[in-house]
Amino acid sequence: MAQTQFPEKPRNEQFPVLYADGELVVYKNPTNEIFVKDKRTGTTMRINPCRHGKGGLEFTTNELVLPFQVNGMIGYRVGSV
Repeated sequence: MAQTQFPEKPRNEQFPVLYADGELVVYKNPTNEIFVKDKRTGTTMRINPCRHGKGGLEFTTNELVLPFQVNGMIGYRVGSV
């Protein structure tokens, strides 16, 4: 199966794009951190494995993080209110 190539790259980045559409760009750096960027607002979230305690995922972002509940689960809205 041929691999899909995405012509667009995150600005000032050399990292491979894993997914891109009209709203989001997802890319990965050499240390296997995943970055998700909202193209409209420029909000970026870095996601990587949590190496402390029992593990899981951790994320960092350059924007405000607001928790909310969806179907009994905790969600997070990241970006300007």
